[in-house]
Amino acid sequence: MNHFRRLTLACTGLSLLAATPALATFHTWRVSQLYSDSTGNVQFIEFHEVFGDASEQFLAGHNIVAASTFTFPTNLPLPSNTADRYFLVATSAYQALPGSVTPDYIIPSNFLSRTGGSLNYAAGIDVFTYGALPSNGTSALFRNGISGSSFSVGANSETNFAGRTGAVSVPAPGMTLMFSVGLLAAARRRR
Repeated sequence: MNHFRRLTLACTGLSLLAATPALATFHTWRVSQLYSDSTGNVQFIEFHEVFGDASEQFLAGHNIVAASTFTFPTNLPLPSNTADRYFLVATSAYQALPGSVTPDYIIPSNFLSRTGGSLNYAAGIDVFTYGALPSNGTSALFRNGISGSSFSVGANSETNFAGRTGAVSVPAPGMTLMFSVGLLAAARRRR
């Protein structure tokens, strides 16, 4: 075999190696939705796998940084196909609400800044800067697109890794008090 032919084969082999896709692990998840009630006790973050990768379940040891840091203690369940799936990170107060679904991971209360901030997933894999979170108890911030910090507000509708969807409603603290006072006044009128 002549020198030119060997060089051509070597270059072809190197280009094939360079074209091989990276091994999937945790890189293709993006923040898709943020929610908080007016107190910060009920919060969730929904992640969406956006590139169609089937093996993105290896989250253990990676973290989310917002008002504090959360490190994923385990991977998502195996065997699983992660392509175009969601997973949910939420507070324990979220899990106790009617309409909620079981979160895949539990974060502490007030993990997200309610006045706006930045959420950094896996050391810069996804950074989402957001404005003030809606505090009416039903609305969430939805990310527009798979990158950047453009968002819209709409009724929360979250999905966990098992594919179950939920929607929660938390009355504003003043509304609960007003409702209780109204009931008390109505009971007094009946006497």
